[in-house]
Amino acid sequence: MSNLEIAELLRNISACYQLKDPIKYKFQIIAYDRAATAVEHSTSELKDLWDDGKLDDVPGIGPSIASHLDEVFKKGKSKHFEELMKGIPKEAFKLMELPKIGIKTAIKFIDEKNKSEINDLLKMVDISRKNKRHLLPYAQMIASEVTEWILKCSEVERVDSLGSLRRMAATVGDIDISVASKNSSKVIDQFVKFPKVQEIIEKGDHTASILIPGNIQVDLMVIKPSSYGSLLQHFTGSKFHNIALREYAQTLGFSLSEYGVKKVSSKDNKILEFETEEKLYNLLKLDYIEPELRENMGELEASESHSLPKLMELKDIKGDLQIHSNFDIETSHDLGLSSMEDIAIKAIKLNYEYIAFTEHSPSKSNHTEKEVVEILKRKRENVDQLNYSFNNNCNNRNF
Repeated sequence: MSNLEIAELLRNISACYQLKDPIKYKFQIIAYDRAATAVEHSTSELKDLWDDGKLDDVPGIGPSIASHLDEVFKKGKSKHFEELMKGIPKEAFKLMELPKIGIKTAIKFIDEKNKSEINDLLKMVDISRKNKRHLLPYAQMIASEVTEWILKCSEVERVDSLGSLRRMAATVGDIDISVASKNSSKVIDQFVKFPKVQEIIEKGDHTASILIPGNIQVDLMVIKPSSYGSLLQHFTGSKFHNIALREYAQTLGFSLSEYGVKKVSSKDNKILEFETEEKLYNLLKLDYIEPELRENMGELEASESHSLPKLMELKDIKGDLQIHSNFDIETSHDLGLSSMEDIAIKAIKLNYEYIAFTEHSPSKSNHTEKEVVEILKRKRENVDQLNYSFNNNCNNRNF
């Protein structure tokens, strides 16, 4: 199950408790909603964390919920979850994704409306789902286009993505962007003129929102450079990281906001401003925490003890062991677009030490065993020739 599917399941369980007794099961409702949010915004797949025995480490997932999810991952279902959802139409859970429709209203719709009307509502949900969240690479592409457009304004001093996009979460909702500038009005004017704008949702002095194709909302916040670090930290999140950071700051006598840091004991309410996140974290006696780590999974403690892990960068990648070239191996599918030589040249530019060509084997349905062997020999000879050629001109490149 994907994180989005797990989050949906947890929200459905919360709805079941609401249906049973919202007062009696108040804490269960809060717990499952919180767990769903944590899963939805996690930068790691929950199944991978479960495989590593780290399910209990996810903030927002307590022992009880973890035990039920453990059963889901082992058996594909949870007895407890099935008992709670028993008797509730599956369509009711789906209808809950529509605005202002809770579980009781959804069930009422199913009881009172005809099948055609219900199907129309379910189609609306399907459309909503398609536009709800976006895969990270797609969100990055959109943000890059908007950022390039914003940077055409000479008043921009710095621009960054925010939220789950900056934290490199697997999926992203709205695209949030921040800008450091002394002239917010010019930046806002540039932003709302983005060529792909379909609708200007809001345009203010320091914020604006636009709608672009695909029903994708892009939000912009502009703040003066002297306060930019605080805004960037606050709106990068995650929610759980920020809560933990605020609580930690309070132990040092500080109060945090998107505008800066205030000493709790100060009588003049003066706000300390920060141009960069690094300076903010350093004030709190913490090492800078990379956005990808901000999930309240021990990063504050590691930062305080100067033991944060070093994140892998592109330059750390030494090779690629899964590449398909366009070498005519006569496979039935998934042939690459580039030649082996072009790929090898690109690998050298990336400073790779090795690559592996892993095209699918020749189609057995169209070749005899002898023909398959001959084709693979030709591929081997081609690779040997590449290795010979590049090893004479480069240092120990292996393909």
